[in-house]
Amino acid sequence: MKHVTIFTAILFSLLTMIQCSSSEKATLPAGSSWELLSITTGDGMTVAAPAAEEGEEAVSITFGDSLQINGYSGCNYYFGVYNQGEENSLSLEMQGITRRAGKNMEFEQQFISALQNVKSYIIEENALILSDSLGNQIMTFSARTEPAKAE
Repeated sequence: MKHVTIFTAILFSLLTMIQCSSSEKATLPAGSSWELLSITTGDGMTVAAPAAEEGEEAVSITFGDSLQINGYSGCNYYFGVYNQGEENSLSLEMQGITRRAGKNMEFEQQFISALQNVKSYIIEENALILSDSLGNQIMTFSARTEPAKAE
């Protein structure tokens, strides 16, 4: 009987540890920067991000300290705040954007609209996947690496 009690106590402890570790919230690392790969539009069409030409910046998002975001949207730079909730919920709030004209204005509007519809995220290997309130994947980013320094 003593062995059954010990076994039950050990089993209970293991189950508690598993439950606690699986319920931990994954967080976006402050300072992480991501380059957009694609957007999935409301009609289900996936649109690739425009390729950055020589001397241009790629469409991006950076999650900074103090829950701030900033990045490049194809023609303009934007900034705002983000909020992480439970179970990988995420909301993004745009607070400002520069007002330059550019050749990617239509894509930029799709990008800004998609950002405002983000409700959750997952990180898989080097990919950040943002989804809407229905769980539909709306944006995919790859982890941004710093360019090699010229010596």
